[in-house]
Amino acid sequence: MGTFRYYLPRALPNAAGRVDRAVLEARGLWDRLDDVVTGQLAHDRYSANHLRQGPDGGEGLLLVPEPHDGSVVERAAFVPEHQTWWPGEGPEVGGRRPEISYWIGIDRDYPPTPAGLARRDLVGGYEHTLGDGHVWVCPTIRRALFLPGVPCSYAKVGGELVREPLPQYARIFRRTLEFAARFAAGEAPPAADQWDLAVACLAVNYRVSNEEVSQLRLINDRTLELVMDAAFDLPWLREATSGADPQKKRAWEAIRSALASTSAGDPESFPNTTPPLPT
Repeated sequence: MGTFRYYLPRALPNAAGRVDRAVLEARGLWDRLDDVVTGQLAHDRYSANHLRQGPDGGEGLLLVPEPHDGSVVERAAFVPEHQTWWPGEGPEVGGRRPEISYWIGIDRDYPPTPAGLARRDLVGGYEHTLGDGHVWVCPTIRRALFLPGVPCSYAKVGGELVREPLPQYARIFRRTLEFAARFAAGEAPPAADQWDLAVACLAVNYRVSNEEVSQLRLINDRTLELVMDAAFDLPWLREATSGADPQKKRAWEAIRSALASTSAGDPESFPNTTPPLPT
């Protein structure tokens, strides 16, 4: 099984031989390792090894995430003759990156795969072959543009049953609202904005950021459209609006009616009152 591995210059393991969340946050890696570094040894899914000589020639800590399906990462050690390493972008401090906070590596014989990068819980969506030739689950963040596609929780607020995305998905759900409104108006957001959102959507299901997505060349002219279509459930919406599927057409009309009746027309309040979509 192939995955990305990370090297933290000058870092040392903690007393338990692991890595602390604070270290990963300071180095700018928490977003990619938050579901394998749990702080509970029994639930951690990574290896941590102190290197006397890492890819920068100095001392540091090698972190290798492990797949949640129990598969073994091939050649998880630092073996430079079989691996390619490059400096990571790291966090900005005062508008600049003062030093290399981590390195990213791949094994050339066992390159990263979707299975090796998958998070513990995947959000459903559309399966597409992306630029690396592998099939990835591209998540649907908003079904039919506005309904939540991410897992939600329920609560009674003022006597009304409210449905809200789980905390770990709230940010991406909010982020897609502006895009949903623009798509509904027939507008196409700039390609750079679509790229950023496509990476964020892939990061919902996989331990990737701009760096990993770029290294794997996942996004191209064709696959950018596929990831964005999946994020907003646009294939379903096209069928519904074309009238080719009467059931979907009726569901879309009900959705539009519910949206029009929300106070102030705010789509954020829309998901609490809409009917379920047909599958």
